[in-house]
Amino acid sequence: MTTLATCGSPCDTWSGVTGIVVQNANAYVDGLSEPARHMIANRPGVPGAEDRVREIPTLPVTRGQYEGGTADTTPVDPSGWTLDQHFDTGHLALEENLPEIVPLIDGFPRALHRKIAVIGAGGRLGGAIAREAADRGHQVTPLGRSTMDVTDPASVTAAVAGHDAVVASLKGPDGLVPRGAAALLAGLTRAGVHRLVFVGGGGSLEYAPGQRYVDSPDFPAAYRQTAQDQAAALELLRASSGPVSWTYASPPPVHLVDGARTGRYRTEARDTPLTDAAGESRISIPDFAAAIVDTIEQRGYDRQRFTVAYA
Repeated sequence: MTTLATCGSPCDTWSGVTGIVVQNANAYVDGLSEPARHMIANRPGVPGAEDRVREIPTLPVTRGQYEGGTADTTPVDPSGWTLDQHFDTGHLALEENLPEIVPLIDGFPRALHRKIAVIGAGGRLGGAIAREAADRGHQVTPLGRSTMDVTDPASVTAAVAGHDAVVASLKGPDGLVPRGAAALLAGLTRAGVHRLVFVGGGGSLEYAPGQRYVDSPDFPAAYRQTAQDQAAALELLRASSGPVSWTYASPPPVHLVDGARTGRYRTEARDTPLTDAAGESRISIPDFAAAIVDTIEQRGYDRQRFTVAYA
């Protein structure tokens, strides 16, 4: 197994799933439905097992679990759990199969770790994201101008091939940000990398319907071009129809600040800022970085812009 996945509803994200753990299924007979009894034999190496396992998160099976689940819960009462009970078929008793089981269990933590390329890791935001990802045990590849040309799809492909996800924190003149966004979509597609988190700006958020902060006369002139470039990149991503699952992360429009990592923040897919009880929208750089790594781990906000702020 390389990934431990939990699907509470029909799941179509199979690319990262190679194993499923079913709670209780290896310990109890009574209380399980007939289909559940058959599933215990679907172990690695068993012909047809993968196809049968792939049926589990489908809508009909999920519906059946709710409509025809365990009628009598007494046999699966946790107070009676033991480790020496097993089925007559698909026997997976711990004491008899430790050489097979231990590597699977040991692999669970490593399975959750990803190989992440961070473009712009030398900057404040990119560096914070790279550190956050590394602190969580992910394998991080820092990339920058000295290692690649983010506006050249071929260079992007060569730099990110073999990674599970790419984070892009871009800044530069002459429309580098939207040109980089276009090259990333093309380069990631060629490399077979289908996850991109684009670190955008808060200037494209709206303070009123159709009214962006970047277009306000009060928006700082020194940051206007950068904000416009980031807004253009968002529109380019939204217009894309390729295989890359992109996410655009917007900080608050003004208050992205130095500070501590609290781990307490809100995220939401929306085009207006999140605010606290006082009506203020703010987040520290470490917490913004944490929210970005969260969305990589959780595969959240597919083809959406999300923003972050304190509650």
